[in-house]
Amino acid sequence: MTIQVVLIEDITIPDIRSNAVYSSEKFEELKLSIAQAGIQFRPSVRTLAEGKYELVDGRHRIQVWRDLGHDDIEVEVETLTDEQALVKHVVANHHRGESDPVGLSKLILKLRAGGKTLEEVGKLIGYSGSQTAQYLQLAYLPDIYQEAVSAGRLKLAHIKEAVRLEDAKEIDAALTYTMQMKWSADVLHHYVQNRVNELQMAAGQGDPSLMNMIQPPAPSPQLAQYRTCLVCGAMGEAHEMFYPALGKECHDTLKYLITIDKNPLTAIQSIVSDAQSLQAELDEKEKKIKELSDRIIDLSLRLMPAAALPPVVRQSAAPMPAEGVQRPDTPWWERTRAP
Repeated sequence: MTIQVVLIEDITIPDIRSNAVYSSEKFEELKLSIAQAGIQFRPSVRTLAEGKYELVDGRHRIQVWRDLGHDDIEVEVETLTDEQALVKHVVANHHRGESDPVGLSKLILKLRAGGKTLEEVGKLIGYSGSQTAQYLQLAYLPDIYQEAVSAGRLKLAHIKEAVRLEDAKEIDAALTYTMQMKWSADVLHHYVQNRVNELQMAAGQGDPSLMNMIQPPAPSPQLAQYRTCLVCGAMGEAHEMFYPALGKECHDTLKYLITIDKNPLTAIQSIVSDAQSLQAELDEKEKKIKELSDRIIDLSLRLMPAAALPPVVRQSAAPMPAEGVQRPDTPWWERTRAP
């Protein structure tokens, strides 16, 4: 690497870049800093043929330096291959935490075309292979959505949710609604989930009248206002859904209840009704058992000789009257007692 002063007009800026993203306030701070103290970190370029250079890192610094009236600039000059220059550019911009997501996605696409795996690219920028794949999706979006992502009107989380719809028309509708209604990623998540459920229902039932649902509905926040119950899977309005912590026992209880009825309240009422019926049957059986037991005891006492009865029992026992004969008012033991 050498340090040289080169003409700004001799520096070519590649079409595919992951430029740092500056707000207007931050860009003004950069301009003020360079105007007062000069460039503290030299831009980096690589040599091309015929005395030309290609920018590797430092586009905003070069832009500000030229706006201040300078025709040349001091830079770090390196001899790098296409891949080496690309990797250095990605790492330099990404590690600042200010990379343009769309530009980064195009660089990932270019590195993938050069033979690197998602995991290898991810190591360069500090992401996992799955995170790198999410960024890569941005490279395939129509320009309108790429511009929205670069401008901050759409986030990577929005794209991640929308692509779950798989169909290009559905993704287009979801992202259009998101920008029009300024949905958060959470709201879009519920819109997508509800839309997936609708499409699956239409496709599964095979009803021609339902197949119109395949076409995206008119822009409306209503579809995004619904939530799916985590226990029974039923749909409900957002204000009727709650998100408290749910313990395992309570969760398992609710899961059991919906095996009885989809509405847990109806299931509980059914269980209570069945319990009341069983209790009534049990009470009736216990009553009959008690009556039968009393009759057996009474019969046993009446068949036992009076002399064998304990005194207390002897006083309360009475003989079995003959069929059709009325019981006398005076107990038998009184009538047979010796004068």
